[in-house]
Amino acid sequence: MNSVCNNVLLEYYRSASRDNSVEEEDGANIPDPSLDVVAILSHKEMQQKVRQVLDELSERDRRLLREIFLEERDKDGVCKDFNVDRDYLRVLLHRAKQAFKAVYLKNSPAEALRSKGAD
Repeated sequence: MNSVCNNVLLEYYRSASRDNSVEEEDGANIPDPSLDVVAILSHKEMQQKVRQVLDELSERDRRLLREIFLEERDKDGVCKDFNVDRDYLRVLLHRAKQAFKAVYLKNSPAEALRSKGAD
C-alpha cells in the first residue's frame, strides 16, 4: 500500500508540472490527440483525491510528503529543514505515508460501500 501511495503522490506532483496540450499559432489550446479522454478524467479525479487527502493531513506530514515526493528535494536538505537526522526522517516519512494511507482508505469509495453495508 505504501508503494501505491508513493506512486500516487509522485504522479500527482509530476503531472502538475506538465502541460498536456499543444498550443496552435493562434493561441488556442488543442488537446494532444494521443491522450485518452477517460485517462484524462481519471487522472484529474486522482489529483483531486490526492489534494483532499493531503488537506486532511497535519501540516508537518503534508509538508514532508510534498518536499520528498512532489518537489523531489534532497533528503539531507529536508533533514536540515526539519531539524532531524536521516534515520528519524525515515521514521517521519513512514508515519506520514501511513497517515496518507489511512485517510485515503477512509475516503475511498470501497470503504464508503463497506460502511453503508454495515449499517
